[in-house]
Amino acid sequence: MEYPVNTLSQLRSILQGLRKANKLTQTALAQKLGVSQQSYAQLEANPTSASIDRLCKVLEVLNVDLVLRDGVCDQLSILGNVATVGRNVGVNGLQEPLH
Repeated sequence: MEYPVNTLSQLRSILQGLRKANKLTQTALAQKLGVSQQSYAQLEANPTSASIDRLCKVLEVLNVDLVLRDGVCDQLSILGNVATVGRNVGVNGLQEPLH
């Protein structure tokens, strides 16, 4: 299943949902990450302040892949694909090749 992330504020509910889908409490997930429950709770409450490295570790524990997919429309391809507008970032639980 794919979880498109168009704004960073969406990460909170996605992380909570993925954790619960894996039947993990914040405490259990924190133990797997080697951090305190309070530390993980802060990350989950405000994932926009977390580093990419930390988010990748959380996603790894949750067995989720981070997929960056080029969502360039015709206009942007004419411009030589130089803008980042139109890019989609998704969290994907399935193994998919990057195109």
